[in-house]
Amino acid sequence: MKQKPTEKKENVRIRALNVVLYDALTGLLSTSEVSDEIYDFSIELSKVSVSDDFSVCRAYWLSSGNKETDNEIEKALQKYAPRFRHLMISHHVLGNVPPVVFVRDKADAKRREIEDLFEMLKSGEEMLKYGEDNVSSVEVDVSRYRVH
Repeated sequence: MKQKPTEKKENVRIRALNVVLYDALTGLLSTSEVSDEIYDFSIELSKVSVSDDFSVCRAYWLSSGNKETDNEIEKALQKYAPRFRHLMISHHVLGNVPPVVFVRDKADAKRREIEDLFEMLKSGEEMLKYGEDNVSSVEVDVSRYRVH
C-alpha cells in the first residue's frame, strides 16, 4: 500500500519535530536551568518521539545502571516535566509545545541488565579459574542425595 503524499509530509514533519525537541531537551538537561537535582543526575536521552496528533512528547532516557538511582531520576523527571515544557515555550523552541512525558528506555535498561549478567558470569568464571581453592569456590548441597 502506497503512502499518500500528505502522510509522507506528516512523517517528515514529525521527524523534524522530534529532532528539534530532542535538541531542546538535551540542552536543558545539560544545564541547571531546570533544577540542580536534574543537572546532577547527568541524564542522557536516547530519543524523543512526538505523537502523530501532537498531544504528547515522549522523551526516552537512558538507565544509569543502578535501580535506586533510576527510581530517583524517574521521580525527578516526573516532578520537573512541566518545567521542561515551560522553558521550551519561553525559549520559543516551537509555537506549541506538547506536554513532555519522560519514559525510561526499556531496551537500554535490558541491554544494561544483560551486560551486568555477563560481567557476573565472567567474574564467576575467573573466580573458579584463578581462585586459591577451586573446590571451596563452588558449593554443592549433597544433603538431599542418599547413599546406598
